[in-house]
Amino acid sequence: MKDERFQIDDDARERELRTLATLVDEQLPEGRGFAIFLFDMNTKDGQLHYLSNATRESMHQALREFLAKDAAAHPRGKLTPNDEGQLSMAVGVKEDCVVLSFEKPTAWLGMPVELARQLARHLLEKADTAERHRH
Repeated sequence: MKDERFQIDDDARERELRTLATLVDEQLPEGRGFAIFLFDMNTKDGQLHYLSNATRESMHQALREFLAKDAAAHPRGKLTPNDEGQLSMAVGVKEDCVVLSFEKPTAWLGMPVELARQLARHLLEKADTAERHRH
């Protein structure tokens, strides 16, 4: 009898992944789930095969949660391949300087036009405040 945790609907793909899935499962601590996805990167046919040590229902729930979290981090989609998602930023004044503080090291940021205009207005307000500190 086949192990029902490692079922996919294509016998050839199942054979390709069964050994790998078993090795992964043996290395994980009890209660840790995993999934291995297999798809053809050269076609757009939408076929996706997977193996998991979780039930189908648990796997679907984990995928829904992952996709929801990713969508929240990238509400407009990724701007570049290395887009890490939303970023918290604070604008303040220290003595006569305008300071932008980021929650983590940041190489670049992008934003919708209206948010850019809002940031520009906020920067100008803080620049006025910083200028008053100079006098």
